[in-house]
Amino acid sequence: MLHEALPEIMARDIEKLKYVGALLDNQDLRGENFESFDLSSAVFDNSDLHSANFRYAKILSASFAGANCSGCDFSGALLQGVNFEEANMSEAIFVRADFQRVNMNSITLSGANFSFAKLANANLQSLNLSGLSFWGADLTAANLENSNLTGADMTGADLTGANLSGAKLDFVKLRGAILCNTALTDGSKIYTGC
Repeated sequence: MLHEALPEIMARDIEKLKYVGALLDNQDLRGENFESFDLSSAVFDNSDLHSANFRYAKILSASFAGANCSGCDFSGALLQGVNFEEANMSEAIFVRADFQRVNMNSITLSGANFSFAKLANANLQSLNLSGLSFWGADLTAANLENSNLTGADMTGADLTGANLSGAKLDFVKLRGAILCNTALTDGSKIYTGC
């Protein structure tokens, strides 16, 4: 039985591999399904990806510069060396996504969800992160300097060694958050939960 199913399984795997290094810039890819695909080195610059599914995708050294990724689901995705500069990520879902060396300069993130995401060493400097969910996220050594975190939910987040210098922290939910060697808005350090 398994022997008969192998060609179909192999065909699906080959289909997923064809996107490695794909040039998909300036395309209308709204609602497309890239779940579990290897999108390494793919280029989605200036494409419309509204509500596309990237769950559990392997996205290494890819570019989404200027892309519309509003409503996209990146849950469980590996995002390594990805360029999201000037992308619209409004309402995007990054639950349990793993960020490594991701460029988020001038990114729009209103309504995005980073619950349980791995954002260790992330550069989130000067971004508008107001009202976003970072529930249980790993923000170890993240740079949040001068970011607007007004009303953000950081319940249970690990902010060990994070930089919050100059950040707006009005109404931030920090219940159960780890603030060990964390630089606060005035530059002082806090050691809660070490």
